[in-house]
Amino acid sequence: MLVIFPFEEQFYRDAGVPVEFVGHPLVETVRPQHSREEFCRRWFLLKSKQILALLPGSRRKEIAHNLPGIMQAARIVASTSKSDHQRVLAAAPGLTAADFAPYLSVDVSVRVVEGATWEAVSAADCAIVSSGTATVETALLGTPMVVVYRVSAASAMVLRRLVHTPYYSMVNLLLGRRAVPELVQDDFRPERVAAETRRLLESPEARDIMRRDFEELRLRLACPHPGGAIARAAEIIANML
Repeated sequence: MLVIFPFEEQFYRDAGVPVEFVGHPLVETVRPQHSREEFCRRWFLLKSKQILALLPGSRRKEIAHNLPGIMQAARIVASTSKSDHQRVLAAAPGLTAADFAPYLSVDVSVRVVEGATWEAVSAADCAIVSSGTATVETALLGTPMVVVYRVSAASAMVLRRLVHTPYYSMVNLLLGRRAVPELVQDDFRPERVAAETRRLLESPEARDIMRRDFEELRLRLACPHPGGAIARAAEIIANML
C-alpha cells in the first residue's frame, strides 16, 4: 500500500498490510502559473487592495449548501471590515460563472474566476474554503483560510453517529491541532465566518502565524525520498514488477 498521508501508514501497518508513505503529490504540483500582479491584471483587480478568495466547493450540491452562507459572511465582512478588499470566487474545474449566478447579488461584488483557482488562492490575502482537498491546496499555497462546510440535515444526523474526530479539515487533522478555524454544520454561521475572516484580513500577525503552520504541514506531506512522491511511487511499483 502506497499512502499519501503520514497517519495512514500506521493504520495499514497495524492491519498487517505492507505500506509506505510516499508523500503527497500536491506538494510538487500545486503551483500558480502567474504572479499576483499578472493575476490582478488579467482579472481586472487592483493589486493595491487585499483579495478575499471564496472557494465554495467543486460539486453543485456542495455549492448549494455552502455558498449562501459564504456570501452572507462576505457581505458582513464587506460592510464591517477595516480592510479595503475585493472578492474573487474561484470556480472549480467543470463549473462556470452560471453555476454561481443564483447565489450572487449586486450588493456585494464578486469576480468569478474560471480556470485559475491556484492563481486566485495564491494572490489572496485570505480565503473562505469549503472543507476538502481545497484546504490542503490552500495551505500549500500559503494562504490563510477559514474552513466551512455544511451538509443536509439527514446526512448530518448519520455522520454524527459515525464520525468521531476532534477536527474535520485535513489541515487540522494533519497538524493535530486547530491551526485553522473550522466552522462546520451548526457552527457554520455567517457572523462567525465573518469574524474569523475579518481577523485574518486585519491582522498581519495572525496571517503570519497561520503561514508558519502551513510550512510545517508542507514538511509533513513532503516526500521523504529524492525525486518526489510520484517518482517514489513509480519506483516502488517498477521494483515490484
